[in-house]
Amino acid sequence: MTAGDSSIAKQPKIVVHWLEKSRAQRIVWLLEELGLDYELKIYKRDENYLAPPELKAIHPLGKSPIVTVDDLVLAESGFIVEYFTSRWERLRPDPSSPAATQYQYLLHYVEGSLMPPFVIGQVMQQIKKSKQIPFFLKPVANMIVNGVYNNYLNSTYEGNFQFLETMLEGKTYFAGEFSGADVLLSFPLVEAAKGRVKEFNKHMYPKLFAWMDRVTAREGYKRAETRTEKFERLG
Repeated sequence: MTAGDSSIAKQPKIVVHWLEKSRAQRIVWLLEELGLDYELKIYKRDENYLAPPELKAIHPLGKSPIVTVDDLVLAESGFIVEYFTSRWERLRPDPSSPAATQYQYLLHYVEGSLMPPFVIGQVMQQIKKSKQIPFFLKPVANMIVNGVYNNYLNSTYEGNFQFLETMLEGKTYFAGEFSGADVLLSFPLVEAAKGRVKEFNKHMYPKLFAWMDRVTAREGYKRAETRTEKFERLG
């Protein structure tokens, strides 16, 4: 944890309800970049890869990330990023600048357009790995999964990656300077680079891979990784 510019006495109590292998990692990174103190509460997925019911005691939908700021409960990644960058007036473009429109768009684009195919892909992989499907139905399940990839996911991934690659033309970061938009975009792109998406490589998308090298080299990113890696290993 790091101390913010203002005194600790003036900072509200921030608790990140962190679910392993989830988008909540981005919020930890955001808070490190903002220099805010926070508490980390750890939640483990169940055998079906679902979030535990304890999260519903914090927010009725029981999804992660969830952040509490004193008595205020925040949910949805884009909204959480917008809340913190607006309240602390950092990691966002000047609201009167042209880059501010791009920044706002990206906060909605990540969760509205980029993440849904990744979620569908995760579901497809869970179906392929499921031990609950009888062996004689496995070929049918695999045929359905392959159909989803061939008829929807592969082209959707490619369209999004090409769109983002073009957006980085002449830029170091997506909204000009490093911002909360880069934090949000990190999860799907870094996961894709780990092999979750075929044909996503440095040769085809050199600007995206150079961007990933820059963001993962940031000290805030490294601190967030260090803070949570021991809990990932326990999973």
